[in-house]
Amino acid sequence: MKINKSYFWEGSYSLFRLQGSGVKDFLHGQTTIDIYSSDLNRYSFTCWLSTKGFVRALLEISLDDKGADVLVFQGNSEDVLEGFDKVIFPADKVGIVSHKKIRRVQIISQENNIMNDRVLRLAPGEPYPSFFKAYHKLTENQFEIWRLEHGIPCYPNEINGRRNPFEIGLSNLISIDKGCYLGQEAISRQLRNTVKEKKIMFWESSHSLESGERLFGKSTETTSKSHGVITSSVESIESASNFGLAIVSGDGLNEKELFVKDFSKSIRISMPKQFLA
Repeated sequence: MKINKSYFWEGSYSLFRLQGSGVKDFLHGQTTIDIYSSDLNRYSFTCWLSTKGFVRALLEISLDDKGADVLVFQGNSEDVLEGFDKVIFPADKVGIVSHKKIRRVQIISQENNIMNDRVLRLAPGEPYPSFFKAYHKLTENQFEIWRLEHGIPCYPNEINGRRNPFEIGLSNLISIDKGCYLGQEAISRQLRNTVKEKKIMFWESSHSLESGERLFGKSTETTSKSHGVITSSVESIESASNFGLAIVSGDGLNEKELFVKDFSKSIRISMPKQFLA
């Protein structure tokens, strides 16, 4: 889908405020990026993992000299709040001081990725800045296709506490040398496991497919070996084509076309456009 440079999209998100002198230490131990190297007043994506190294949420963090704003970009915000609250102790010198809904607004193009400075956080009902008159809002269907083309994982389709960052395109949010953090031991094991590689792939088709459908290569027609699974699917209102994401593994990564089990439907797969710089 071609996106004109004069478009933007917005969504409603949960944002909570962490405050205290221990905010950096706390977030460094709870998330996957090197928080100590993050610039103040800049938005940084990071993963919040389970102890098994599976992604429970994708967070967008903005540090300042008094604390941090944590936006739950994908995931269950109540789970994140509860998870953080359970491991905050008085010695941590950090507290959750507020929780609210905000609008995240971002100017996009076909070329740019999602990690750039053209992001606004607005209160519900707050008007757009005057310069937004030059931009047009993407429809929900247009944005969903743009998300899929760029391989952006969403909750609960791809981000559900059952997949690791390497499977869903979030490997560059893992700081290998940062030291101890939640899920680190499991991540170290996953890094050593190069045999069972899985990747998130973009797909398109003239057929409608459902999340959860298993995928097979033509060479597996007489076997039951699956090469992957559909995780997201949407039909374009403009073209009637179907698009989505799939987790593909093994020999399936070498295929350009995969099929459902009875071979009545096929999809064309390709690497998604990079959305993380």
